[in-house]
Amino acid sequence: MPSFLEAPVAGAYHLISSLVTAIEPLAGAYAAVVAIVLCTLAVRLLLLPLSLRAHRGMRARAALMPQLKAITDRHRDNPERLQREVAKLQAESGTTLFAGCPSTGSTGRCWRLPWPV
Repeated sequence: MPSFLEAPVAGAYHLISSLVTAIEPLAGAYAAVVAIVLCTLAVRLLLLPLSLRAHRGMRARAALMPQLKAITDRHRDNPERLQREVAKLQAESGTTLFAGCPSTGSTGRCWRLPWPV
C-alpha cells in the first residue's frame, strides 16, 4: 500500500474497530456489519450537500445546452465571437458550464480504500 494511504486507512480501521467494540453488546455477531453500515451512512450524509450542489449544477448545464448549441452553430466560424456570446449567456443565466463539476468529482466513487483485516 502506498505510504500516503497508511494514516487514513489506519484511522478508518481504528474507527471501525472502536465502533464494533461499542456496538458488540447490542448487535452481537453482526457488530462489524452494523459498524460498517453506520460509517457508510455517516459518510453519505456528510457528502449529501455536495451531491445536491452537483445535481443543481447538472440541471443548470442541461438548461443551457439548447442555447449553447444554437450559439455554437451560429458562430462556428468566429471563435472570438463564440467565446463572447457564451460568456454573455453565462452572465445572463447566472451560471457557468462548469457548475457542479467539482462537487461531482468529490462525490464520485473513486475513493475505495482497502480495509486491513
